[in-house]
Amino acid sequence: MAKHDLVSPHLPASNRFMKAQSLMRNCAMVCAVSSLLAEAALAQSTIGGPVAQKLQGLQGDEIGVPKKRPDTQQPVQAPQQEPANKRQIQASEPKKAEPSSDATPPTACLAQLQTVATAKRTTTPISKDSQCVIDDPVELIATKGPYSVAFAEGLTLDCTFALALAEFTANTLQPLARHHLETTVTKLGSGQGFVCRRRNNATIGRLSEHAFGNAFDLTSYVVQNKPTITVRLEEKMKPNEAAFQRALRKAACGTFTTVLGPGSNKAHATHLHFDLGRSEKKNPYRICE
Repeated sequence: MAKHDLVSPHLPASNRFMKAQSLMRNCAMVCAVSSLLAEAALAQSTIGGPVAQKLQGLQGDEIGVPKKRPDTQQPVQAPQQEPANKRQIQASEPKKAEPSSDATPPTACLAQLQTVATAKRTTTPISKDSQCVIDDPVELIATKGPYSVAFAEGLTLDCTFALALAEFTANTLQPLARHHLETTVTKLGSGQGFVCRRRNNATIGRLSEHAFGNAFDLTSYVVQNKPTITVRLEEKMKPNEAAFQRALRKAACGTFTTVLGPGSNKAHATHLHFDLGRSEKKNPYRICE
């Protein structure tokens, strides 16, 4: 403190008192400022040391700073329009076909039938009589092999009968045709196979085997490079054609349980009828006429 700031003893008492109060006020101010400067220096040294380093190492969530929540709402995007050329390509592509019933594994009978003939699974045609039902309906299309024989379109038969007919056609009918006619049969003309009717088209009586897909009516033979041969009385046929038909009827009696044709009765004057309606249990004898 400067010398002139001290209270002189030579001053009057009132002056000395006022001077002393002024000095006390100045001292208080200096002390307060010194205290503030000391605190600031202490704080600066403390924060600049380990405390500051600790604060710098803390993450936002460790010191209570709330993190920004993720935006869960996805931005709405405008639908993208396909190029015109892509739509044209898609429109031009054919639609895939729905899976057919042929995708179902074949029955044991159909699997065996398909080794000797082209055939497929089908359904019993709709009829008025509920008794007219085929147990295992198939459509017989043609025999297989180098001398294939086609059947009439839509020939629906029971699979067991279709198998017997296909084997008979390939193994018996075709060899006989090649022997007697010196050519091959390419197609057999016939009825539909399944027909819901009674025997001989009668209005009463038992149902025909046709009602169960268990019969076949042969009406003609389409031969290669020769006119079609129609089934009729053998007296009205050429010798080689008559010999072929006689041999065919005789051989058919070894495969089918009922064989009827021209000369049997008026109902069979224009076709050969083959069926498997008889068995050792139901009818222990065959009809071969």
